[in-house]
Order: sequence, then structure tokens, then C-alpha cells
Amino acid sequence: MEILFRVQKIFQNWVISPIVKKIPSWIHPNQLTILRGILIIPIVLLILNGNLWSAALIYLIAAFSDGLDGELSRIRNKQTKLGRSLDPAIDRLLHLVIFLLFYQYSPFLFSILFVIELIILLYGGYILLKTKDSTNLPTPNIAGRWKFIFWASSVVCILFFEIYLSYFWYLLFNLFIILSIIFSLASVILYLLRKKL
Repeated sequence: MEILFRVQKIFQNWVISPIVKKIPSWIHPNQLTILRGILIIPIVLLILNGNLWSAALIYLIAAFSDGLDGELSRIRNKQTKLGRSLDPAIDRLLHLVIFLLFYQYSPFLFSILFVIELIILLYGGYILLKTKDSTNLPTPNIAGRWKFIFWASSVVCILFFEIYLSYFWYLLFNLFIILSIIFSLASVILYLLRKKL
């Protein structure tokens, strides 16, 4: 886990933070999150129309914005309960829609895990909305961040598989799905261990 933390920190410091510093002050982190949700519509339409390159490009922009909104909220001290529940909900919705479009490639185990994680997300959102103390909101852990990276990578691989019909992309898709399952479980375990401490 230590090496993953270091890689993520380097990417955060050299890529995400410099971009976030250039975002105008009038843009709120929740606006970036909502924009990511709105981007689901053109992504789906492009996939349905067979324009997979454009869909992949817009998807990558949407996935990249996931790192921007969280960092923006931390740097500007604009973390909100709404943002803490909306951000992961939009992430899951984005991936759920794409995986539904490519359901024939989605392994059964991942589908079950995705539903379980969605239930956990809804429960977590409910708890967040009930919480009065906004300073004690849960923060994402390193396993959860890498899980998202593996999810995003699996989506890109399945789009490339559809474009190139190469077994290589299908194998990478399955590898990233397996890694996302492992890191999803690790994320839940780390969260539960943190709650007990």
C-alpha cells in the first residue's frame, strides 16, 4: 500500500494540484461534481451511436474531474456533506451506466460487488445527511482512490476492446476489474477499521 500511496501523492502534487490552482475562484467543487454527472448523458449517447473514441475521451475527462473536485474542496476548504455524498454517487452512477451498456463483458462477481457497494454508498449517504457535525465527515482512503483508478481503467479497456476487437484489451479489462474488486474490499475494510479506532 505504501508504494500506491506514494504514486498517488506524486500524481496529486504534480498534476492535480497545479490544475486546481488555475480553476477560477467562482467555481465550487460541487459544480465540477455535477458537471461529471451531466457528462454521463453525452457519453451514453456517443456509445449508443458507436462513436466510441469520443465517448472514451469524454469519459476520461469525467474521470479526471473526480480528482479535481475533491482536491478543490480541500484546498479551498469547501468540503460539504452534499459533496461528500454526491461525489461517490456520481462516480458509481457513471460506472454503472457504462457497465450496463457493456453488460456482456461485466463479470458476475463484479456485478454483485457493485450492487453491494451501491447499497453501502446509499447507506453512507443517509448517515452523512443525518450527521449534524460537518467537520467529522469521512474522507476517502487510499484503497478507495485506487479502486476508482482501476474502475476507470477497466472502462477505457472495454471501450478500446469495442474499437479494436483485440483480446489484449479484454484481458486488461478483466485484470482491472479484479483489481477494483480487491481494492473495493480493502477500502471497506480500511473504513471499518478506522471507525473502530
